[in-house]
Amino acid sequence: MQTPQRKPGKYTGVKPDPNLTPAKYRELQAKLEKLKKAEGKIKDDTTISVQEKEETLAHIKEYRFILTDLLKESKQCANELAQVERLQRQKREQFEIFHHFREIGQKRLEEFSSL
Repeated sequence: MQTPQRKPGKYTGVKPDPNLTPAKYRELQAKLEKLKKAEGKIKDDTTISVQEKEETLAHIKEYRFILTDLLKESKQCANELAQVERLQRQKREQFEIFHHFREIGQKRLEEFSSL
């Protein structure tokens, strides 16, 4: 019997953000934990009104949406930065190749012009 070949999920191609420092990650993680605790307290708290609970839950959802947007934007910035670095590396390599073979090319041109 063969093992099934599963298709990769939608998060398999997502590259981690190289600009996300451990300090920033801890900060975002702390904010997320704080929001989760606040959400749990609001769900369990019976001293506030239903309308206040709904408003606070709406704020928490909005903050989560903002955090996910920030994470997406940071990934996009990281991808753009990687692309810029790749282009700079290619340009530097082309420059080095040109200057490496420049003297050889000039010598060959002089040889051909003397013929």
